[in-house]
Parts: sequence; structure tokens; C-alpha cells
Amino acid sequence: MDNIKGGDSTIPDAGRGAFANRFIPKGGLVGPAPLIHVQDYNALKTFLPKFNHTDLSNKTFSADRDGPFTFQLILNYCFGHDKSTLLLCPYGLFTSVINHSHQNPNTRIQWSQRMRHPEWREQPIYQWSDVGHTGLQFDFVALRDIEEGEEILIDYGVTWEAAWHEHVQRFVPREDYIPAFELNEMPDLEFRTDDEDDYEARGVFLMCHGWYLRQKYVEHDKDAHCRILKNLENVRYVVQVLEIDLAGSKDGRMTIEEGTILWSVPSDALFFKDMPNSRDHYQPNVFRHAMMIPDDMFPEIWKNKP
Repeated sequence: MDNIKGGDSTIPDAGRGAFANRFIPKGGLVGPAPLIHVQDYNALKTFLPKFNHTDLSNKTFSADRDGPFTFQLILNYCFGHDKSTLLLCPYGLFTSVINHSHQNPNTRIQWSQRMRHPEWREQPIYQWSDVGHTGLQFDFVALRDIEEGEEILIDYGVTWEAAWHEHVQRFVPREDYIPAFELNEMPDLEFRTDDEDDYEARGVFLMCHGWYLRQKYVEHDKDAHCRILKNLENVRYVVQVLEIDLAGSKDGRMTIEEGTILWSVPSDALFFKDMPNSRDHYQPNVFRHAMMIPDDMFPEIWKNKP
């Protein structure tokens, strides 16, 4: 199970990837992956409301309850087939971060010779889909010799490839959006007042560190929401601590109450936090598509779609 390790992918914008921890010969086991089965992929649909300003004068927010339905992110980490509702979601050491290459894969999936229920491949999905434990397993197997340190890549299939290219062509990134972790990594970032920049409208909350609030004897011993009231000299600020009800009421509204005002707050006492459901992977135009199981290894009896 330790044949692969995690790291930054060599593929631009792919994020994490899996790499060979040692030399793996052609036909050798790259990694095992037991499979969690989901009878109908529609079970992974979930409602993800977007939160927007509704009344800036009263400092309230409301949830967009009419937003679109979308699939959970886990769909991207599961395997499926065009002719079936079945999803098989592998779990194993770093197998979930194995990236795609249609041109130069060095690994493929195959059915493991050691499965708890190999007979399921000869039975309709409905006969075993409600079993509460895993019964199937993939093995990731080397298509050729893989050198130590080489990135592990599999082919997600032509259907996935076509869907990805279509997504890239029509995807339009959000204007002026920067996630909290990138803002927090910016050196010498100058924080702004509400009049200068509406952070919440851009999907982030401005926060005060709990360690600083404790020093100032504020009634907070944890991180708290705050706002900049005034910029002072030497990168210091007049800051107001806020009480924000994130849970909201039955109608989905979130309210803000004004609290303690602090003077001469240093910039290192401030940081950003993403608002609920504001990151890119919550947006309605994100990419959601299962990796595809090759047709020559997918049982005919599981094909329950026309």
C-alpha cells in the first residue's frame, strides 16, 4: 500500500497527484482500492445554496434557496459507466489523487483477484446494492515500468475527456474572486473598510484572530468576525468585532450585530475566511463527472440504462 505517495502534480492546475515511492515493474501492483458502491449516482445530488447580500444597511444576508442542484464533489473521485447508474468510489492510500492522461497513462484499473464478493459481478445491482460493506475492489496496475518519483497517471476514458474539454471551453471564471487562503498568503496586504471594499460580496469574511482578542480582554476566546472602520498609520486599523449568526433563521437569513471597537489593531491580527458555499467547487458551473470504467471490464448485467 505504500507504493505511491502524494505530492504536487506535474499537470498544470491539477493540484495534488500520486507518485511512485519506488520502482514498479510492468504488471506490478501500484495500489489496491476497495470500492464503496452507490446504486444510483443521483444520490450524490445535493442542494448548495449561495449566500448574498440582501440589505446592506441592516447588515443582513439571505440564502439563495432557488439556486441549482449540483453533484457533490465526491462524484469526481468515483468510477462509473455510460450505460449504468452504478458508481464505484475507491478508497486507498493516495489512489484518490491519481490524475488523468489520455495520451500517456502508465497505470490502469483491473478487477482485483481478492474481493469479498466477486459474485456481485454476475448479479444485478439491486441484489447487493443495499449491503452495508464493500465487496468489490480495483487494483491499479502498471502498464509499463514506472520509475521512482514518476507521477502515476490513468486514462479516465474518452467520455470523461470529451466532457472536460467541453467544460474548459464554456467555463467563465468569476470576476474579482480570490479565495481566502490566497488572500492570506499575500504579503503586505492592506485591509480596507466596508466603504472601500465589500469583502462579503466577494465571498470572504474578514476575521480577527482569537489570540489577539484575548490580549485585548474582549469577550471572545476564539476567532471572530470583524470589520475595518478606519485605516491608521503604520498599517494599523480601527476594528469592530461582529457577532454573525451563520445558522440563520427559518427563512435562511444571516444577521450581523455590531460589537466591541478596538484601536490600533495590527495587520497580523486579521485574516480572511471563506463564506459558506463561496468557493469555486460550490458554484453551479463546476465540473462534475465520474471517471469511466472500460467497457471490456464492466459487467453487462450492471447496464441498467438505455
